[in-house]
Amino acid sequence: MPLRDVSCEQAWLLPPSLDELLPLDHPARFVAEFVDALDREDWAELGVEMEGNPLGAPAYHPRALLSV
Repeated sequence: MPLRDVSCEQAWLLPPSLDELLPLDHPARFVAEFVDALDREDWAELGVEMEGNPLGAPAYHPRALLSV
């Protein structure tokens, strides 16, 4: 199934954005940088397939799941 897009910069219907809610030294920023630094080989080593299946409802992106 296709993957749902994930973006930390996505604007909300009403302000503020997620970036404005977290202080610069918040641990979630470290986690986001770590997950974003993983390349396809790292994901393959973890046993995660980065391409979604074109059929069915969109799945949650592996980056979003690992970040949680």
